[in-house]
Amino acid sequence: MRASAAENHGAISIGGFSSDALLPQFVAGWISVDAVVLLSGAVLTSYVGVTGLVRRMSMDLCLPQFLLRRNRWRGTTHWIIVSFFLLCCSILLITSGKIEMLAGVYSLSFLAVMGLFAVGNLLLKQKHPDLKRSTRASIPTIVVALVGVSAALVGNVLLDPDYVRVFVLYFATAVALVAFVFFRSKLLTWALQVATILCRLPGLRHSKARDAIATLLQEVECRSIIFIASEGTQDELRAAAEYVRRNEQLRFLKIVWCYENTSEIPDGLAAARDEIDREFPMLRVDLLLVRGRLEPALLASLAGQLDVSSNYIFITAATAAAADDLASWGGVRIIA
Repeated sequence: MRASAAENHGAISIGGFSSDALLPQFVAGWISVDAVVLLSGAVLTSYVGVTGLVRRMSMDLCLPQFLLRRNRWRGTTHWIIVSFFLLCCSILLITSGKIEMLAGVYSLSFLAVMGLFAVGNLLLKQKHPDLKRSTRASIPTIVVALVGVSAALVGNVLLDPDYVRVFVLYFATAVALVAFVFFRSKLLTWALQVATILCRLPGLRHSKARDAIATLLQEVECRSIIFIASEGTQDELRAAAEYVRRNEQLRFLKIVWCYENTSEIPDGLAAARDEIDREFPMLRVDLLLVRGRLEPALLASLAGQLDVSSNYIFITAATAAAADDLASWGGVRIIA
């Protein structure tokens, strides 16, 4: 009777444990292990992505330069990793660990980034329509995607205003930090002027504050930007100098003309450089004539010799359009 009862229930007793109890425990354990592996991969991916993003923004002088310092032991940018860890801890404390609020803030951030991708794509089509691209999206497709993302963003905003407050808090902090770093050259210039006046006072004549500020200002401004000219005209050089004056904190602009034969050097190139140097007294404009074919290997060699990172090598849209694979150029910027 007992055997038939066990068969009727479909259960087998082993060591006092029923298979009906073992199966749910096994499934629960398997799901837990799978969740740990999945979340570990997500956390690792987030650290890798944030490290690359912050490193690039620091190289572009949008974030503090100390974030680029590498660990002597492992060669990692440890300050970025530590800062991101503290940022994650802070948002966890502010939201009191509420999953719904954390998910809401993440949704707002993700949708905002997706919207910026669409806007950036539209601007790229307007500014540089002739750039070679392996993948193309039509304008109607981008507009539909932008409308969909905007609708989802508005829906999440209306869902709970608390999500928006937390998002705005962190977004405003990030914008303030980037703005401070971006305008630090002007801030240091004003501070230097104030320090110069204060050092004339009897009790502050021996203060070293002025020298310290001047050193910081020199570290910010005394770097070089390389502009690869494609026409060599005065208008082209003026456009490059104007871009640097409006958007960059650096004060050394090196105009580079690449040639294989001396006959390819424009006759008025040197005169155009002299005129631009006089027209923009806040910049030091130099001219470098480099023999060789304009290609990624030449740019890498030039960047190494001048100690300039690839993101501070500027090219024109005409140069970019002539490139077979612009991605292999190491992240150069298109400015004209």
